[in-house]
Amino acid sequence: MRGVASVRVGERYRLDLPLGVPDHKSVRRNPIGKVSPPFQKVGFAIKEPGAHVDGACIIGSDDYVTFALQGSSHWDALAHVGLREDGSDEVFYNRRGIDTVDNYGHARVNGIDGPASVGVVGRGVLLDVARCEANGGDDPLPLSTRITPEMTARCIAEQDVEILPGDVVCLRTGWIERLVAATESERMRLYAESPGLEPSHVELAHRQRWAAVAADNLGVEFMPMGPPRQTAHVLMMRNLGLLFGELFTFRSLADACASDGRWEFLFMSCPLHVPGGLGSPPNAIAVR
Repeated sequence: MRGVASVRVGERYRLDLPLGVPDHKSVRRNPIGKVSPPFQKVGFAIKEPGAHVDGACIIGSDDYVTFALQGSSHWDALAHVGLREDGSDEVFYNRRGIDTVDNYGHARVNGIDGPASVGVVGRGVLLDVARCEANGGDDPLPLSTRITPEMTARCIAEQDVEILPGDVVCLRTGWIERLVAATESERMRLYAESPGLEPSHVELAHRQRWAAVAADNLGVEFMPMGPPRQTAHVLMMRNLGLLFGELFTFRSLADACASDGRWEFLFMSCPLHVPGGLGSPPNAIAVR
């Protein structure tokens, strides 16, 4: 209900990029070096299907797409990342074992079909760390920025907001804006390094009881990641069961929030209902 109460004027802002943006030709998404399939749309336009009846005929068109579920803006399923440790059978969230994901990449539990069945809906709060650190400007954070819990707390105080249990915390670094505007050669560096949360946010997220965190960067946390046990993907997603949203876009929403000083909104996301899926485009909007 807090999310609904945040709606004042009914303004709506799309929070995800078009499928196929950004272009991931340079990104290798897994250890064996395979490149994510590019976005492709194939359509069939039927304009002259046959004889007219009484001077009219029905025409129709349809299409299909292929794309990587984590290729553009997306949620990570809780089965997306696990941690294998010597002497332990607990790999994924909620003490699930290695067979949580079968040999074909199908999640038996902790898949994206869980969140997709009910949607991700609640009070959203935008923390525009880029704007806070720029003293009111809107330039992206430097690539090497590691956002500390102290920086996050400072942004919360500067924006005069409160994170409440069950909130969707949205984080603007400006990285995606820089990436979309970059040339192909410039993207190589951007893919290798991005500002993001320090994993030590696990204590803050647990204390404030975040429901999900969505960021406009490559992996929520800073890149390149640290040692496996010390990554936010392990400490926050795997250990807390916190949904991670990546490659979101918040610039239009951030400008609106900055104009009236109101940083909360109704957050609504309906992931694709992919059985056993490990991620999904978010289909997310903010309503203010």
